[in-house]
Amino acid sequence: MDLSLVIDRDKQNVVYEQFENNAKSIRRIGLWLKKYNIEWDRVLVCMEFTGIYNRPMLQFCTLKKIAVWMIMPIEIIRSMGIQRGKNDKIDSKKIAMYAILHHDKIKVWQPVSKNIVLLKDLLALRQRLIKVSKILLQPINELKAIKDKVAAKETEVHCKSSIEQLKKELHKTEARIKKIITEDEVLQKNYNLLLTIPGIGAYTALDLVCYTNNFEYYQEAKQLACYAGTAPFEHSSGTSVRGKQE
Repeated sequence: MDLSLVIDRDKQNVVYEQFENNAKSIRRIGLWLKKYNIEWDRVLVCMEFTGIYNRPMLQFCTLKKIAVWMIMPIEIIRSMGIQRGKNDKIDSKKIAMYAILHHDKIKVWQPVSKNIVLLKDLLALRQRLIKVSKILLQPINELKAIKDKVAAKETEVHCKSSIEQLKKELHKTEARIKKIITEDEVLQKNYNLLLTIPGIGAYTALDLVCYTNNFEYYQEAKQLACYAGTAPFEHSSGTSVRGKQE
């Protein structure tokens, strides 16, 4: 984990250090800050969203009640314009500079519920189980398609136990997901409302509940549409050359 510290918001006074991304190492960051006479209550932690790799630092910040600003990588890239050179040290400084330049736009990150974190992990596991099952079934289906029954049967025999076990694990994972939803009244309410919308199935509803933090992240439908990539934006140049709307 690469950290750049801007001391007293002075863009010319930036120090850098690298830490292992685990709880034990993260606790040492406090000692590093004290070298510059800085306590945690004076610090804003600004980081890129990197999924599970954010967790150790987020858990620490939640425990210590440290302000966190989570930013999508594309937002930082666009804010900096053309840049030369790229490595983890340079990237950490870019993030620190972004926090200083756009401090007035800060959105303090709020921890999500344990059930949402667990649902995200289980949904990701479900997708992996489905993907692995498809990988094992693909050569069997391809051999059957070309009428090579002998080779298809041979392959199927060797994969049968693995495929059956994957089905069992998938069933257990889906049952656990359902149990979490049914036991959490707050999540279940929005989940059930989503299922009343034509075209929204169980797992699309679950994704929406999880990745919007049960709709706490967005106050308007337009914001969610933009996040999901379904809001159209015009791209045109001159009077005759027009790009597709995205």
